[in-house]
Amino acid sequence: MTSARQHFKINNTLVCLLKTVEGKKTQVELRNENVIVGTIAFCDGFMNLTMKDVTFKPVKGKESKFTDFYVQGKQIRYVHIPDEMDIVKSMDLFVKQKHQPPAVRGRGGRGGGGRGRGRGRSDSYPADDSLKRGGFAFGQGRRGGSSQGQRH
Repeated sequence: MTSARQHFKINNTLVCLLKTVEGKKTQVELRNENVIVGTIAFCDGFMNLTMKDVTFKPVKGKESKFTDFYVQGKQIRYVHIPDEMDIVKSMDLFVKQKHQPPAVRGRGGRGGGGRGRGRGRSDSYPADDSLKRGGFAFGQGRRGGSSQGQRH
């Protein structure tokens, strides 16, 4: 689950470019000059990467292979964009997907929509035209008794 802060960073910074690289094999250079080659599985709003099928190449030492690998965003120096990827087209597609209306939600769950909440059945209230329109007659409470604003 991403926070509002992460959504803002994804949509208003170049982190959205990394979101378009998800699922593609790429090379990531770290600040300590080590290199990671693998497939980006997930990128969050703080540029933290989860990668799959990774080859870790340290500056000095032997290469290591990992099935899963996590990289903190503050440790990244460069992310190489694959040559076969059209950056402008990918960014346009990402922006269009973000501006689509949300899917229709089902009944129940948080936010209402199910039974057991709300005003209840319409026949449980008096048959008044103002109630059918969704409001109350001026000066009347729910029970229709007299209150301010009514003349006697």
